[in-house]
Amino acid sequence: MTPEPLRDDVAALWQTQREEMSMSLEDIRLKARKFETRITRRNVREYAAAVVTVAGFGFAIWKAPGPQANLLRAGCGLLIAATGYFVYQMRRRGSAPATPMDVGLTPSLDFYRDALARQRDAVGTVWSWGMLPFAPGLLVFMLGLLWRPFPDAAQELRWRLWVATYALLTAGLWYLLWRLNQRAALHLQHEIDSLDFPRTAV
Repeated sequence: MTPEPLRDDVAALWQTQREEMSMSLEDIRLKARKFETRITRRNVREYAAAVVTVAGFGFAIWKAPGPQANLLRAGCGLLIAATGYFVYQMRRRGSAPATPMDVGLTPSLDFYRDALARQRDAVGTVWSWGMLPFAPGLLVFMLGLLWRPFPDAAQELRWRLWVATYALLTAGLWYLLWRLNQRAALHLQHEIDSLDFPRTAV
């Protein structure tokens, strides 16, 4: 038979642990909901940018001038196709499933960790599925820009320098985007590690 003071201590300890467990569960759910909202907003921005991109290249197909029009149209068509592929992959790899609200601490923690890992894998491999597919279209489009008649050599040189500058700026932007996504993947991995550490320590 348990002495009364000891019974009270055990009951108090059990109640405290329940409160801590409840707070931890709410914290995890709050983090998961905020993460879900952030990812959803990011995806909406990406989809909106894709619509603008398709509209812009569609207009370029319609208005492509001069003898290089076919190359320009082919480049724009490839870029539109790459945009569609990007949207498909973004939805497949980077969508945010709804946070479950009717499960306990461990399932909620596992769900949040899986959501983080899913986004880590998506941004960590964005070079292969989100950037590289645009390369053929950009190459053909730039060839179309270069292939045009000029009235004199000076104007041709200025134009080619402009296209070269455009290509370098595009390459620099791609590198910057890749670095930002790699940093985001590293940040997500740190968050995953912070979730794994307490369970490993226990």
